[in-house]
Amino acid sequence: PFVPEVLTAAAERAESLLAAAEESGGRLSFVVVVPAWRDVPMWRALDESRFKRGETLVVRASDHGFCDGAQHCRPPRERHRVSSYDTGVFFLQTSAGARRWPVTNEI
Repeated sequence: PFVPEVLTAAAERAESLLAAAEESGGRLSFVVVVPAWRDVPMWRALDESRFKRGETLVVRASDHGFCDGAQHCRPPRERHRVSSYDTGVFFLQTSAGARRWPVTNEI
């Protein structure tokens, strides 16, 4: 959900899981897709994560859309929606995860 506190809690949880996996040598990767709300603590937490790989991708709202959560209940012509916000995409990985699944420009 687009609730700043929930998004921040999710970013903090991902950081915690990555730290534990890094300590144990585990491979772990997250691709985090969130609204591009740069003034919300979630954005800062993801952008400043020690596990961030590559550059943050920002996709303009006018350049993408999404499937509505109730797409199974809607007629086909109403299943897709234009995005209301720009979207940020973060790649977070442990060292072992980055070796196994490197973030590349092709992504």
